[in-house]
Amino acid sequence: MVAGVRCEVRRWTAWGILWSTLALAGWIVGLSEPTEGAYEPVSLLLVIVAWVGGLGTTLAIRSSYKRRLVSRSAEAPARIEGPRARWPWLSLLPLGLGAWAPAVAGMRCGVRRWTVLGVLWSALALAGWVLAGAHSAGAQTENLGVGLIVLAWIGGIVTSFVVRSSYERRAGRYELERTPWPQPTARSREWTVRYALIAYVLAFAVVVASAVVLYYGVGVRLRVGAGVLIVDVILLGSLVPLKLKRGLTRRDLGLRSAPAARSVGLVVLALIAYILITVLWVAAVRPTSAANSLADVRHQSTINVVLAVFAIAVSAPVVEEIFFRGLLYRSLRNRLPV
Repeated sequence: MVAGVRCEVRRWTAWGILWSTLALAGWIVGLSEPTEGAYEPVSLLLVIVAWVGGLGTTLAIRSSYKRRLVSRSAEAPARIEGPRARWPWLSLLPLGLGAWAPAVAGMRCGVRRWTVLGVLWSALALAGWVLAGAHSAGAQTENLGVGLIVLAWIGGIVTSFVVRSSYERRAGRYELERTPWPQPTARSREWTVRYALIAYVLAFAVVVASAVVLYYGVGVRLRVGAGVLIVDVILLGSLVPLKLKRGLTRRDLGLRSAPAARSVGLVVLALIAYILITVLWVAAVRPTSAANSLADVRHQSTINVVLAVFAIAVSAPVVEEIFFRGLLYRSLRNRLPV
């Protein structure tokens, strides 16, 4: 399969996939608990056939592979090549953890089918982890989960290495046509670390003082939604002196429009990665409780639930981007390396 992908010979790639699939099927059948030895001869036969088939195919195409490599090397200067793609090796991460790798190429080169395949393999891997790790799952459900994980694993690997050469050609053209990265504005380059740190410290000093006055002075205990909104307002308020003295625009804070399709793809990948990591964490740690600051929100009034959702899902992320990434990070970056 490696030779087929390297030389773009589909039949070699197909043979490699066939032998790998037979070997994998043999291992699954042989290691499956419900078989109790009934299918061990079948599994051993599949593994041996795959082993011999892979070895025989590799030796048979060896000389042709060398000739094709020499021919491709002679034609290389006439082709627009990008940097050698290293991301396909991420797909080799065990148990489908790198099944999302093809989506990297899809978003990088604007090829939707690669992105879709990357999302598909990631979704299958996630579904497999959920089924295999379910506490009430039976043997059949666990086997189905393992099968989905293996399918996603192989699918991610095959897709990544099959599209690798095409990706490198497209990436070469993309580098010539790509719009340069946006740069910080001249005004934001003048921000000092001192102002940002003072704004940070003062903002949270006001937050703590307000909490002490409300709780101990007035006897008011704020719900989490209202509390987060107050913190966000105070953080944004720390930008007012900067706005009045030097002016402030959204471009100064690094807020610019972005390609919609690529942005949505990145969000989907982030969600898949987050869910997958959460599933793995729960399976490994098996927490006994989920106590947190939101544990009692569902028992509160409708307005408190709405405030909590808005504060945590909308207000907090926006303010974090504006204050921490836009102001604090930019100010530090003006004086310090990454």
